[in-house]
Amino acid sequence: AVAPVQEPEAESAVKNGQSPDVNFVRSMLATGILCSKSELGKDGGREGEIGNPTEISIVRAAYKAGVDHTGLRNLQPIVAEVPFSSEYKFMATVHNAKTE
Repeated sequence: AVAPVQEPEAESAVKNGQSPDVNFVRSMLATGILCSKSELGKDGGREGEIGNPTEISIVRAAYKAGVDHTGLRNLQPIVAEVPFSSEYKFMATVHNAKTE
């Protein structure tokens, strides 16, 4: 079953050496999914995957954490993008902020 991504509570961030709760981790992974165009292979496998290895690892971690990466991308599509710049070493995406 795919778990919905929920907004983390302010108290759910890591503090006092504790681990973050699962909703916090899923929300951070969801951010990585929205910033990536990488695709996993069938059933989350390697065969047929497309994209940068670092981005694929984020998408795969989200998949294994139960985040519906396809549904999330459909719910919050890219509306604007700043492509990667080797000079500035970053890229950015802007999304509709729809929530379920």
